[in-house]
Amino acid sequence: MDRVLTEGMTLTTTYEGETMASFRIAGKAVGTMRRIYDELHGCPALDLAISKHRERRSLDANAYAWALMDRLAEKTGVSKEEIYRESVKNIGGNAYIYPIRKDAVEAYIRHWEHNGLGWIAQSLGESKLEGYVNVISYYGSSEYDTAQMSRLIDLLIAECREQGIETKTPAELAALMEEWEKRGKK
Repeated sequence: MDRVLTEGMTLTTTYEGETMASFRIAGKAVGTMRRIYDELHGCPALDLAISKHRERRSLDANAYAWALMDRLAEKTGVSKEEIYRESVKNIGGNAYIYPIRKDAVEAYIRHWEHNGLGWIAQSLGESKLEGYVNVISYYGSSEYDTAQMSRLIDLLIAECREQGIETKTPAELAALMEEWEKRGKK
């Protein structure tokens, strides 16, 4: 799914009584919007999802998270990939539960997990819907906003401290958190 940053939305009603939504595309998103238009302008109907803009996590935050996972892997003997996948499942606010037809569960899980290392799908058992299984689908840190990335780093820091692994000082962490918070409120 493509993401396009807009800087405003307007609703108008035509003389025929149709409601039209217009969006002012942010300068950095114009190329993406043109590509989407070229691909989809002939479609008779489209599905559109709109949400409040939140800055995504910074690359510095991502690098720090992987540095913490590397230290944990060295200390515990568990691979950093496994530490990452377990952490993804523990931060909260990054999963959906879908009822999936029993005969499609394996294909759904393969398709979901093809998105990346932190994209995890697991069967939770029978759904209330006959012939369906509930599957929890976690998305990885590539899609995290600053609040989610902050929770991931907090979790990793707590695990490092339990293992006696040195992390950034409280002042350094406060500065990082302040920067993430500023980015999240833009």
